[in-house]
Amino acid sequence: MGLYVPLLGSGIILCIEKALYQSSVAREDVNYNNAHATSTQVGDIKEYQAIVHCCGQNQEVTSTKSMIGHLMGATDVVEAIATIQVKQ
Repeated sequence: MGLYVPLLGSGIILCIEKALYQSSVAREDVNYNNAHATSTQVGDIKEYQAIVHCCGQNQEVTSTKSMIGHLMGATDVVEAIATIQVKQ
């Protein structure tokens, strides 16, 4: 069984669109994304393309996963701190 990544990142797009809808945030109001991809060329590119598709070109995108790995239960806290630090 090989690696399967949808050609257009449709699953990522669906997740972003659902998050925007459920939070009542307009795509035009999003200008920063803390990416979650797994630091692979395929995953990172698909995630970035999905972000641009859903939120437009004017995006600041950062990610810490390539530097800290996947921290499992602690991921939310570390990512929140990193996001706050970037935006200050």
